[in-house]
Amino acid sequence: MSFGYDNVAQVAVEILVPTAGITPPPPLGISCGNPPDAFVGQLYSHAFPASGGTPPYTFAKASGSFPPGLVLDNATGALTGTPTTAGIYPFSIKVTDVASGLAIAFCSVIVVLVGIKITLRGVKRYPCKPIPEDASLKEAEYAPELSHVKRAM
Repeated sequence: MSFGYDNVAQVAVEILVPTAGITPPPPLGISCGNPPDAFVGQLYSHAFPASGGTPPYTFAKASGSFPPGLVLDNATGALTGTPTTAGIYPFSIKVTDVASGLAIAFCSVIVVLVGIKITLRGVKRYPCKPIPEDASLKEAEYAPELSHVKRAM
């Protein structure tokens, strides 16, 4: 039976893949990078450094919670925003690469409440008078509202 082909020949093809001299990338890794404290109401930014593996990387929260008001950029590993609530926020962050590598770091961010303004209403104010070292305390002259306070000797 003929299929209309003349002079058909079989050819064997051998593909060689060089392996000598190719160094695999170092293992994928991530660290916390010593995140600074955050302050309620103030802009915050910190990037979690990744290395090794085969970029590009993808970052994600693996467990825990970020401080309210902060979000993670999945492409850069930067945690940014304006925190709204003071506290200590432990979490783990993971990074993956295009070769399905995975690394995890356990981190935390402390959010501090600063700039507290306390306003006292209805509190009687008295001018301060220095008490001389050699003087005896006369309640009426120096502290009429604190009659129960005695000067330490």
